[in-house]
Amino acid sequence: MPNSPSPLAALLVACLLAAPARATEPAPPVDTAPPSVVASPTYEDGPFQPTLRVPGGPPRLRWNPVWPKVGWPELAVTGVAGVLALTTAIVSPRSNHRRGGILADEDVRSGMRVPSQRGRERAADASDVLLTFTLSYPFVVDALAVAGWRHRSPAVAMQMVAINAEVLAVTAGIQGLTNMLVSRERPYGRECGKSLDAESDACTGSVRYRSFFSGHTALTFSAAAVTCAHHRYLRLHGDRGIDAIPCVAGFLLAGTTGALRMAADRHYVSDVLVGAAVGTLIGYGIPYLFHYRKGAAIAPTDEPPGFSITLVPASVGTGAGLSGAF
Repeated sequence: MPNSPSPLAALLVACLLAAPARATEPAPPVDTAPPSVVASPTYEDGPFQPTLRVPGGPPRLRWNPVWPKVGWPELAVTGVAGVLALTTAIVSPRSNHRRGGILADEDVRSGMRVPSQRGRERAADASDVLLTFTLSYPFVVDALAVAGWRHRSPAVAMQMVAINAEVLAVTAGIQGLTNMLVSRERPYGRECGKSLDAESDACTGSVRYRSFFSGHTALTFSAAAVTCAHHRYLRLHGDRGIDAIPCVAGFLLAGTTGALRMAADRHYVSDVLVGAAVGTLIGYGIPYLFHYRKGAAIAPTDEPPGFSITLVPASVGTGAGLSGAF
């Protein structure tokens, strides 16, 4: 919240409003004027405009004018990618399924897989929680809370929201299309009819053949990468060291999510590695290539957000008017 103006400044404004304007040009302000009242440069008609500035809050975020804003083409891409992600989630994978691991998949599965079914279910639930938190962070914390509320820069917040949505939609669309076409059986598939009930949804549903590549991993790495891009170029916290914390934490949570997917026997290590690579490339590539590469990172402006009250002289003999700027 902006700081309240001092009683002295408020009294000064009230007195100036009550005094009639003079026909002659008023004298320039003297050096003894209160520090909170500053005179703006002379305008075309001559009179000075005393302005009461009431600062408050942290420095305001700025969108560098050389950075292109999100336009209709990108919004269209977001919409198409979102529709693709929903469609591929509904349409079953192709019937020619791929089974088994490649390279080190089986060895890593033996070491990472939780022995008990109950433990694997808990690992899967934990990965769902991390997915929800990691995907919410760039929207709720960075865009809405930090940029929109703390820095009072709704325009910057909306650009961040649009970029975040595009990143996640494109990631989900590519991942959904890939696992539908590849149709790789999940590692637990070989347990259907053995340690797993053959009639369970996990064994009879199309989810059984959506192993490659890991959607949880791709989406969390996308969210971590776009978080890094925003903090690198917008300096959301105003300090390079502090801005690195959400970036590093995001990748740690994303890596943990991928490990939990292997522990839950939902994915092979190859599924997780490809998901991490695709998510990182999309998450950082989209904001950088289409926006931030056009200019260097900038720090928040030194002018704090707040509001100003300006006395605007009216016609001769009619007093003065009051205008405000936020």
